[in-house]
This record gives sequence, structure tokens and C-alpha cells, in this order.
Amino acid sequence: MKMNFSKKIKFVSAIVIVAFFAVIYTSCDITNPTKNIAVIFNTLSLNTTASVNFIDAATNQQIGANTQQAINISFTGPDTDKIVTLREESLSTTSTNFGVISFGVRPDITPTPQNPVKVTLVASSNGYVTTSYPIIFQSTGSRSISISMISVSNPPQGTTTSTPTSVPTSNNGTTSSTVNVQTQSSSSTSGNASLSIPSGTTLSDANGNPVTGTLTATVTYSSGQNITSSGAMSSGLSVSFIDSSKSQSQGYIQPASVASFTITNQNGQVVHQLSQPVQLSLSVPNGTINPTTNATIKNGDIVPIYSYDETSQAWQFETKSTASGPDANGNFTLAFTATHLSNWLAGWINSGGQVCTQNITLNIVGDFSALMLKLKVSGTTVLTQNISSNQTQFVFNNVTVPKGLPVTIEAYSLLECPATLVGSVSVSDLCSQNNITLNVNPGNDRSDINVDVTAICADRDPVLKIKPNGYDIFVRTSCGDVNVGTLNNGKITLKGFILNTTYTFGVIYRGEMYSDSHLVDQTNYVFDYNLSADVCKDFK
Repeated sequence: MKMNFSKKIKFVSAIVIVAFFAVIYTSCDITNPTKNIAVIFNTLSLNTTASVNFIDAATNQQIGANTQQAINISFTGPDTDKIVTLREESLSTTSTNFGVISFGVRPDITPTPQNPVKVTLVASSNGYVTTSYPIIFQSTGSRSISISMISVSNPPQGTTTSTPTSVPTSNNGTTSSTVNVQTQSSSSTSGNASLSIPSGTTLSDANGNPVTGTLTATVTYSSGQNITSSGAMSSGLSVSFIDSSKSQSQGYIQPASVASFTITNQNGQVVHQLSQPVQLSLSVPNGTINPTTNATIKNGDIVPIYSYDETSQAWQFETKSTASGPDANGNFTLAFTATHLSNWLAGWINSGGQVCTQNITLNIVGDFSALMLKLKVSGTTVLTQNISSNQTQFVFNNVTVPKGLPVTIEAYSLLECPATLVGSVSVSDLCSQNNITLNVNPGNDRSDINVDVTAICADRDPVLKIKPNGYDIFVRTSCGDVNVGTLNNGKITLKGFILNTTYTFGVIYRGEMYSDSHLVDQTNYVFDYNLSADVCKDFK
């Protein structure tokens, strides 16, 4: 493996990790006992980091892990200026060809529940629906996030997409003819969504800049019963929302359906603003319960319509639409107009006396390296969260759930593909119990692997020892790369591994994933790595 060595300690520490996995069986004493020793700790000054992997919603496979599929990423929202690379450079846009990125919060910022750092990650990739994902940092530490993206040609069960449609425009981004886009029929859903753009409509991005070039429109539809399982609503069902009085609060969604209306050009620039109203529609499946009437949806029912605002990370009330139908499939149609494009939701958001909002502390007992947590209300997934082995306690902040309904929290091990259920806990009413113990049992054949990594500049006087800190370690599964923990001053405990098994370990360095496969046959590894004199000469 060929790499360019950085002249900065924080960069070299990433190479140290790779070198460790490359020679995991050896440990050598390369220190001259006549010299003094200087030790450098905390080589990465960021105290809040995140790793994100992008998953195909239908296959659960990491996008680009084997195909080098490019994913373009941008950050929006009021705290975008607080997001940096692991090299502490400002980060507003980036890309990946292997389905994983890492980034952090500026080291001078300490996120808290009272002063969180809130950004929205927007991901686009050829052949996939542009996806927005809200990220909220409310504490320091490292976190792992999985974002599901919907393939246009292979959507998940319960979701249907349109054929990508060319949008003819003039040089200033104005449509030169009417554009009509509608989702295709699907065996897994009889519902649909449509978009109609009149000729003469100027298409602009979020900053008001005309979007020009080769433009393509795509519409994606999911029924309310399939929203969370299909990845169609990445914000979950416990959400922030802005009501008709423009006040923002927490609520719980009872969805009828959701649709994504996107237009992008060949460079990934996304259309947000429209110079005149366009026509949108989406279906409400037959049998959907209208909570205002406690009966199934019928012709003439009034349904609230919301759009997702990436800046505030909230669902913004837009209008109400009258259901018409039923159609030949028994579904009802909601039609409305809009002057911007985003994700749109038909449904009801409850707050006040019917729901509660609180922090839920989950105490996790048992060995694991990477878990996916699912919080379910009456069997419907409300929230999902990935965590790595450095978290034995996790707090779901400001979760809104209905009162009096049973809640289950499930834990799935991500070291296997597909992820396997390794623990669950149920409570009858989450509004009356906010401190929960979840026992995790990944299996009796699992072991903890303790690792201690040191990089050494042996020719220096004093000898320089470097203990890398803050870098995430990944393990590749057949589904993709899984964050299994973070180096803490050169040390990490990899939990829940099977001895005498070959694992592929990796680390992100300068935006690329470097990995190597090795047999793990011990529970304790101490590794000293001798850096070259060329690298060491620049350490102060």
C-alpha cells in the first residue's frame, strides 16, 4: 500500500493505525535505553466527530464499497460553519467514492443539549434520490450514522419512483416547456406522486442562484405504512415541526404518505426555489386512519401537508388538501401547489396532551462493537441510531411518543450482515419511564480484543512516542464498513469479536479508506511502530 506521509502529527496518527493492522502480530523494542523519552498524547484535537456510511435502502449494502460510486455531500443549516474535516479545515461540501465519510465539530465548540450543533447533510448520487438527513450533536465524543438512499431503478418495498425525466431549460435556468413527472406503478405500492412544472418557471438553488445545465427531475413516493422501513423519512417519526402559527415544537407523526420531488443538474446542484407555483400530488392509501375522525380516510377529508426544511430541521406546515377519490386502486389523491421543492408529507403531527417529549437514557449492558438501535412504538420504527463500543450509555434526546402505547427498543449487531438482533427491552408507556437497561448478548463465542498502539521516532533525542487519539476504526462486512470504536490515546477495546477469524480493518485518511485483512487470534495486542526519519524530522 502506497501512502504520502503527512508532516503533521494528527495526520500521521491515521497512518499509525493502518500500520498497526498491517503487522498486527509483532511488537518490537526500538527504544535506546540511554535516551530520554517524550510522549505526545491527544494527536487529534477534535472532541466531537462523526462517521457516516451511505446504505442502499433496498439491498442494505454500502453504496460504493465495491463500485466506486461517487456520492456528493453538502451541509446546510445555521451551524454549518462549525463543521470541519478531521484536519480541522472548514467543510461545507465533500464527496466520497467508497460510501463513508468522517468529519467533526470545531474543537472550540462543546455541544450540549442546551446548545446543540445542528446541521443537515444532503447527499446526491447518480441513480439515487437526493437525500437529506438531520444531524444533531448534543455532546462530545464519536458517533456513527447510517443514511439510507433510495435507488431509482431498485427502490425498497413500499416505495416507487419515476423514470428520471429531462427538464428542458434556457441558459438562465427557465423551463422552455411544461414538465410532467409521475411515479411508476409498483407491485409493492399502488399509490403514486406527481409533479407538473409550467413552462417559463425559473429554477434556483437554496441561495437563489439559477440552476442551469442538464437538469433531471425525479419523484419518489412511499405510503405511510412503509416510510421508516424504506428509508423514505430519515428524520424518523419523532420530529420537530413548525405549525401554522410559525412556532416550533416537538411532535409525533402519524403519516399518510411522503414524497420527494427533486431536480438536479449534472454537477449535483439541487433545485429548491421556483419562480411560480407548480402542481404536486400524492396518494393516501385506502385504509389509512384519519386521527381527527378516528375512521378510515374518505372523499372530502382534510389532510395537513408539510414540507421538510433543511435549515431548521423541522417539518413546516404548508397547507391543507382535500382528499378526492377513491381511484381504481382504492386510494385517495391530495393535490396542492408549491413554490419550492423538498420532501413533502401528508399526515398528522400530534403534540400536547396526547404525547410526551423527554430524554430517554438507555444503559447498555454486554459486549458489542457496533449496534443499530431501533425505537419502536406499537411495532413502528420511530427512531434509529447507530452506536459503537465506546458508548455504554446512550441518550435519546427530546423523543416525542404517544402516551400509553407500548415501546420497544431493539439492538442489532452490525458486525454481521444482515444485522442480527442481539437484545431488546419493552416498556408499557415511555412517558412514565425514561431510564432503561438494555441487555445485549452477541453470543458466547465473542471476545474483547485490547489494542495499544504507539508510533515511535527512535532516532530523536529525546525519543518521541506518539499515542494516536480520536480516529475511528472500521470493520468491513459484506454490507459495508462499520464503525467499531475510536482510539483513545493509542488504546481501543474491540468488543464482541470472534477469535481465529479474519477481519478487514480500516481507517479513513485524507478522505480515503485504507484497509487490510488479518486473522485475529489473541485478546491483547501491544504494537510499537517505528516512523521513518523523514516523517519524524518535522515533529516539534
